Amino acid sequence: MEKVKRRHFMKSVLLLLGISGTTPFLSGCWDRTEITDLAIVTAAAIDKKDNNQIELSVQVFIPSSISSGGGGQGGGASQGGGAVTTLVRYEKGSNISDALSKLQSKLPRKVFLGTL
Repeated sequence: MEKVKRRHFMKSVLLLLGISGTTPFLSGCWDRTEITDLAIVTAAAIDKKDNNQIELSVQVFIPSSISSGGGGQGGGASQGGGAVTTLVRYEKGSNISDALSKLQSKLPRKVFLGTL
């Protein structure tokens, strides 16, 4: 009877150690990307050009232009000078992937197409 209780206790301890040992790896924060590191594409257009080329145009939202107002100021619209919150960039390529990779090389932030 004593061996059964001891075995049950050891199984419980090992299970608890296993759960508590793997929990930090399940948090999902190890590959996070800050929103200020993204070029969030809000609109895209594809135009056919000559010589079997396409032109990919994207409108990119710049998150830091809203959050850079400072902690003490209220409202994002009163940032002196009317800060630009979007920009438009375009690039030619033989296909969409080629144009997107050329566009990515010109932008300092990672292109994020999740909002399309």
